[in-house]
Amino acid sequence: MPQALLVIDDADLYLPSATGKAAAKEPLQNLLKRASAAGLGLVLTSRRPGDLDYRHCAAIDTWFIGKTDETAAEKMKPLFERRPLGHRNLSRLESGRFVMLHDSGARDVERGSPMIELQKVEAAELKALASQTRPRAGTRDTPPPRKAEPASEMTPLHPPR
Repeated sequence: MPQALLVIDDADLYLPSATGKAAAKEPLQNLLKRASAAGLGLVLTSRRPGDLDYRHCAAIDTWFIGKTDETAAEKMKPLFERRPLGHRNLSRLESGRFVMLHDSGARDVERGSPMIELQKVEAAELKALASQTRPRAGTRDTPPPRKAEPASEMTPLHPPR
């Protein structure tokens, strides 16, 4: 069971299929191989799925793929070799519908309603809410006040030995 979750947006920038090498590509591939054993779940997202390096993503077990044009789907063929789509056509998927690819096959998935409704909070309202917050017992909100030093005195960065 994952104990933490890391979400990487625009993963195609970090794991590009192009021959050019992204600085993060090798470390991210290493993380993909080891994350599960360390209790870390990874979510990679991309608005350009055709640009992702699927040949080096063998450690990813589950994929959710939304509407994708034919050109991008063609570039994703390495992914579909191990996890066939079946009769599905990615270019015809409706908004909010996905294909979930897993080692056990492909399933159609529909996005449900969010469990939490997000609302924008203006800065003034946020400050008012924060001022009403009380620290929990046994915790400190702010560090203890520092003693003021006379302006003429200077404190050395490294104390003498």
